[in-house]
Amino acid sequence: MLVKDRFYIAGQWQEPKGTDTMEVVNPATEEPVARVAMGNREDVDRAVAAARAAFDGWSQTAPEQRAQYLDRIVAGLEARTDEIAQAITAEMGSPCSLVKPTQIGNPLFTFKEAAELARTGKADAIMKGQVHTSTFLKGLLPSSAGLRDKRTRCGHVFHITMPGSERALLLTDAALNVNPDLDTRKACLTHAVNLAQKLGIVRPKAGLLAPSEDATPSVPNTVEAAEIAEWAKGALPQAVVQGPMAMDLILSSAAAAAKNYASEVSGDADIMLTPNITTGNAVFKLMSFGMGCCCA
Repeated sequence: MLVKDRFYIAGQWQEPKGTDTMEVVNPATEEPVARVAMGNREDVDRAVAAARAAFDGWSQTAPEQRAQYLDRIVAGLEARTDEIAQAITAEMGSPCSLVKPTQIGNPLFTFKEAAELARTGKADAIMKGQVHTSTFLKGLLPSSAGLRDKRTRCGHVFHITMPGSERALLLTDAALNVNPDLDTRKACLTHAVNLAQKLGIVRPKAGLLAPSEDATPSVPNTVEAAEIAEWAKGALPQAVVQGPMAMDLILSSAAAAAKNYASEVSGDADIMLTPNITTGNAVFKLMSFGMGCCCA
């Protein structure tokens, strides 16, 4: 019987703090084939602490170095293909002829492709999947990751389409900058305008979201929106930028007409710039879950 009674933590095999074990039963024969340590909360905490301590250094490694690590994983899997196949067959009851091309072959292909893409810079987009946003971004935002220039302000853009329509609304920033200052909001708007043009929108129209269309000193983000709109006249001549604008004015030309609000943006917005992440995230989730919009 195979016995795996230790955990690999912080680069070495360690005795578990928990004492419980579990037998692994071959579903084809119903015979026990292995015994593994179960561990406990303390073991989990040790593993998490070790991973967190290693992350800062790993996040600073160059793409070529990461590719080399992936190459080593590939070499290790290939060298132990028969051993791994036998273990999977005993655990799952699947024949080796099926295990080798699937459970082993698929990871080998994935690692090889990931290493090649990292090494050659051929990846055009990185999919987040179910990874937590904070974890995902920690590996991408450091300038050492090679995905942005130093001192570049980053922003997040949601691409949103309404049910029955292919017209996109670009929402920024609803996921990255928590309480952005004026310069960061200007950068987010610039990113969104550039993205809109790359998507084929020649003259993007942007509404700067605020509680009211009036710049009121007691409502700071209305004043800030007015300042950004004035700045955009010179900085973003390729776009129409208007603000402050309440949500109804951005989304509805009828609302603008009812308020005698002259606007090229109302009911025809390509971009919505939010004042902070709370507002942006609420708008995104309302449109996603409440209105059935497609958001990416």
